[in-house]
Amino acid sequence: MKHRAPRKPGFQPTSLIAGVLLLLVLFVSVGYFFFLASTGLSPEQQALLAQLEERREEWQTRRPLAFRYEIERECECPLDYIEPFTVIEYRDEPGNQAWIDEYFVQLEESIRSGGDVTVRYDPRFSYPNDFRIANEQTYIRDFEVLEYELRN
Repeated sequence: MKHRAPRKPGFQPTSLIAGVLLLLVLFVSVGYFFFLASTGLSPEQQALLAQLEERREEWQTRRPLAFRYEIERECECPLDYIEPFTVIEYRDEPGNQAWIDEYFVQLEESIRSGGDVTVRYDPRFSYPNDFRIANEQTYIRDFEVLEYELRN
């Protein structure tokens, strides 16, 4: 059996190929992240997103500890989906419904995906109280702050 002579340290063609491939993967990844992944939002969509973020921050600072409101929808949906219903949220209780927070997420996702979105915000608390995503109109009505004591 013949033994190979050990390779001399130094330049290896496979090292060069591996290095080039690694740099290529990194370049493509960075390019995708910064350039290809951007959706190319229109100025109107960018303005909607900026307003949404501003209102979301205002909502987080002004949000009462407990509140009640009614949700009403207009769409071509099952009757139990469009019938008005009442929601009560408690900010400090785990597992609260957090419908309003979810509406901010839905609106952001729809705007980023290029969906047809219109939205109006409550002047006092800044939550979206009247918005349309595609063909579904959602209204938040009769928003009422509830008297609520923090539990220790």
